[in-house]
Amino acid sequence: MTSNREFHFGLLRVSIIQLLKSHGFDRAKPSSVDTLTDLYTRYLGLLTVEIIKLAQSRMDLDDTIALQDITTAFQNLGIIKPVDVLDIY
Repeated sequence: MTSNREFHFGLLRVSIIQLLKSHGFDRAKPSSVDTLTDLYTRYLGLLTVEIIKLAQSRMDLDDTIALQDITTAFQNLGIIKPVDVLDIY
């Protein structure tokens, strides 16, 4: 009998394997897949903590998450870079 954590890790592991396969990887060591899955869970956790921190810092009446919280968290973690529309390429 496995715990919920192991079950969810296994489900995410299958998703990571499918992502690797869609990017052209035919084979991967189980330890490599486990490492990528662990990195993904840690990065998703970091993103979640950042979004919650930004939502709480807005000091609204309720702690709902706004679109600005998500985009600011993406910028803080370097997922997206802000683009100035007035910049000349």
